[in-house]
Amino acid sequence: MHHISAEMRSCIDECLRCYQTCLGTAMTHCLEQGASMSSLAIFAS
Repeated sequence: MHHISAEMRSCIDECLRCYQTCLGTAMTHCLEQGASMSSLAIFAS
């Protein structure tokens, strides 16, 4: 198994937090603009 350093793990965690914030913001914005839940499926891919 490949070892991931603490520094690399921290970087990955920060990237995931950024991604989650971006995704949540985009989905909220789209819903506020009137997009249907089915049209938000693009975010799932």
